[in-house]
Amino acid sequence: MSAHDPEFHTRRDFLGRVGQLGVVAALPGATLGTAVAQGAPKGDWDLSWVKQLEKATDAAVFDTVNLGEGIALQLATRYLDGCDAVYGAGKHQARVVLNLRVRAIPMGLKHEIWDRYELGTEYDIKEPGSTTPIRRNPYLTLAAGANPALGSVQNLIERRGIVLVCDFALGHMATRVATKLGKPPEEVHGDMLAGLIPGAYAVPSGLFGLARAQNAGCAYLSGNG
Repeated sequence: MSAHDPEFHTRRDFLGRVGQLGVVAALPGATLGTAVAQGAPKGDWDLSWVKQLEKATDAAVFDTVNLGEGIALQLATRYLDGCDAVYGAGKHQARVVLNLRVRAIPMGLKHEIWDRYELGTEYDIKEPGSTTPIRRNPYLTLAAGANPALGSVQNLIERRGIVLVCDFALGHMATRVATKLGKPPEEVHGDMLAGLIPGAYAVPSGLFGLARAQNAGCAYLSGNG
């Protein structure tokens, strides 16, 4: 889908402008070697998603660092559509892994978390045709009548997709939000971990998730367009 397609602009208008910041800008105050409170102790991370890749006939990991206009969802959807075209829908075991890190992590959070912590304000995403910050995850499902090619997190999961959320970035986001709200960072971090959408897995870092998915046989594909 090109930037000239009407559907592309519809989604862009719906999501609003999302700042395209680098790692340092996304993690204010962070330096190499700086750690934040992690949501799971050593050895207690759920890696059951790796086993789900064992019987995949085709597998790709889409790595994304920005929410943007949901381009990672479009690309992952296009990949699965291609597998359907080649092998026949329902006649293959193709899998996609959506690796969310840096500023892309809110894509894997429930509506309640977006609302509770005002992530629409945090990421400058507005309601369609409004200046009001959105209070739900606009990437979770497609709006009624939207082009299926735009993709959604829920649709990918229904098609046996796996969503990985970088806990390192999640911890930094929790610290930023907690500071604004005057709450303990570890409390907000824990609430966000509990607010991952079904089908999403926290990983210690997005870099770990990316490498582990590749080690499990996934081809690397950029989810940033």
